[in-house]
Order: sequence, then structure tokens, then C-alpha cells
Amino acid sequence: MNFDPNGLYYKMAAIYDEFSSSKVRPVICNEGSSRSGKSYDTYELLYTFCEHNRNAGLEIYVMRRTLKNARVLAYKDFKKCLQDAGCFNPDCAFSENSSPIYNAFGNTISFIGLDSSSEAVRSDIIYINEALEIESETLVTGWKRRCEMFMVVDWNPKFTKHWVFDWEFHPNTWFTHTTYKDNKHLRESIIADIESQSPWHLDDLQLKEDKRRPHIENLSNKTANKFEFMVYGMGVRAAREGVVFPDVTWIDKLPDAEQYYYGLDFGFTVDPTCLVKACIKEKKMYAQKLIYKPIKDSSLLAEVLINLGITDEDIIIADSSDIGGSSTNGFIYDLRCEGFTVIGAKKGKGSIVEGIAKINKFDIYLVWDNDVQEEQENYMYNEINGIKTNTPIDKWNHFWDALRYLMQSPYSAAE
Repeated sequence: MNFDPNGLYYKMAAIYDEFSSSKVRPVICNEGSSRSGKSYDTYELLYTFCEHNRNAGLEIYVMRRTLKNARVLAYKDFKKCLQDAGCFNPDCAFSENSSPIYNAFGNTISFIGLDSSSEAVRSDIIYINEALEIESETLVTGWKRRCEMFMVVDWNPKFTKHWVFDWEFHPNTWFTHTTYKDNKHLRESIIADIESQSPWHLDDLQLKEDKRRPHIENLSNKTANKFEFMVYGMGVRAAREGVVFPDVTWIDKLPDAEQYYYGLDFGFTVDPTCLVKACIKEKKMYAQKLIYKPIKDSSLLAEVLINLGITDEDIIIADSSDIGGSSTNGFIYDLRCEGFTVIGAKKGKGSIVEGIAKINKFDIYLVWDNDVQEEQENYMYNEINGIKTNTPIDKWNHFWDALRYLMQSPYSAAE
């Protein structure tokens, strides 16, 4: 074995050693830039931990959002890490083309995707790789609860708002920060490529942004990219370019209005059902999230609507592609039977782009909410071969879809 770890390896080992004799289960969150070595440092830690606990039968899980990413990306990095150190044993590798498992000194390291693991099981160690891929904390809550020894979580900070950021305030949780400069194994060519994206003089990065000198060469060569360098070079959280609704104003509550309208996007198991309440005054749209959780039973949804004070006089424009319900007609039919005024939204080719255009005709004022801010910062236009399109990705859009449906109410007269 020829490991030569970076400083993060020793820091994680020290955190575990400090609490290994107590009942505390450390959670180590490694936030940092691309090529900082945080993944390799974690794999080296897991492997040496197995070596020091031979034949202990430890159950270790390496997780990604999807099984495909766990197999194609996470396991591939793990395998290369061990190969570079001269310690990968093909006889210890199983199911490499499906759900990879590696036997390390009588301990099992399994690579899984949260899309293929419906139920959390007991574990000794969990490593969640690229946590920002995981849109809901509920997907990992059970796993975290049943992990007994320690957890490691990492990510590149490509968002400014995410549920995992709140873990910094949790007990027995340690956040680390690393950049490519902390990886002593990085080739000079890779360092040069990362630094070519800096819009600022490299000697000024410790200064406040408005005090930094521009990087004339990178700007002249058109290689400078502020977002890419902040996230993947400096390892700091940054707002993404290409956000569908970049300009919003956060408010404490909706203003008084003669009429409010409601938009409803259904979510049944993982995706949330989202109900939005809105009003328009002149060229200003005001909106608030009322519901944001999966609801798989139409009677439960009806009960929630009643508790919110919604009556048959309130107009609800709902996703017309709903499924489920007590009949083949779905939730809209069921809600109508409960006495609610629900209209199916008109959907079809171009309806998403058209709905976004309608919303953008207004100044947007949103009642602040963690879920809404998360969607606002992460709802992006799709890119094809690096070229942005006018079609957004189908993600982080439950609030916005509900708001689009709402625009098909009598608000259409306000255009």
C-alpha cells in the first residue's frame, strides 16, 4: 500500500479518534473545490480503517443520488485510488457492473444509489459523495439515524442554499474547507486550467471581491468564469448562472388583496405537493408557499386545504397530469367531489416557456421560505453542449410549476 494522503485525511482521522471511545458519532462534512482530493482522502481513510479493523465485518456504504453515479463515478474513483496505491485486489471486487461491493480485509464496502435503496439499513460507516445532488434530506435521514460509527459527507459548493448546509449547526458535526491548493498530488497542468478561470488576480483572492484586481490575461483569453472559479477553484458557495428567475424580492408576508388565487402541483411520494397562494397588484406579483410535502392520498390533501381555510370560492389551478386518487379521474376529480373549485391547467408543447414568460412580465415578490429560496437558486435553464436553451431543467420546479398553473387563472386578464 502506497498511500500519501493530504492533510484532510489526518484531520478526519483525528476527529474520529477523539470520539471513538465515547458514544458520540461524528459527522464530517467536507466542502471544497474540484480536485481538492477530498474524495481520495476519504477512500484512503475508509481503506486504512478496514485494515486496522480486520475481519470486523463492518458494513460501509458509499452513496450517490443514483446507482448509476455510484457505480460509474464513485466506484470508479475508489478503484483508481486503490490502483494508484497498488492495493486494489480484483478478487475482492464483486458486482462491478451492477451494484459494486468491495471486501476490504473482511469488511464490506457497498456502493449504492438512493434511487435504488428504498429502505435504510444499519451501517457502521456512511460516505455520502456529492451531497448536493440529493434534493431532499428525507432521503438520507433514515441512513443517518442507523449509522453507528461515523459519517463523511462531501460536495462542491455549487449552490448557495441546500439542506446539508444546515448540518453545520448540528451537534457533533464538523465542517472542513479545502481547495485544489490542498491537494499535493495535483499536476501543474490541472492547476493552470483551474486558475485560468479566475476573473481576479490570484494574489488578491484573500481580499473582498470589490478590492481584487482583474486578471487581465484570463479576461483577454475569455477563459475567466466567475461562478466556475468560485465553486470549483475557491470552493465557496456561489449563485449559478442561468437561473430561470434570478431577480426576486423577499418579503415577510403577502399584502392585502381583494382576491387571491392558488396554484397546485401534485407530488405523491418523493416529490412534494406544492400549493402556492398569490395576488397581483399593478405589475407586481406576490406569492407564498402554503404546502410543500408529498401527499399520496387525496382525502389527506383535502383535509390540509380545509385547515388552510380554502373554500369553494377559492379558485385552484392544478396540474392536469395528476395520478392516483380514489378513481381513474385522479386528484382533481376527488377534490371537486370534496367541494373545491379546481381547474386543470392547460399543458402542452411550449406551455412551460409560455408560463415562465408570463411570470417574468411581473416584478416578483416572494414570502421568504427555505424551500422556495432553494428552488429559486437552483431552477436552471438547460444546457446542450454548453449552450443555454430557453427550456429549464425538470428539477427544483415544484413551486414554479404551481405558480405557472396559477397564471392560467383570471390573472391572464392582468397581462
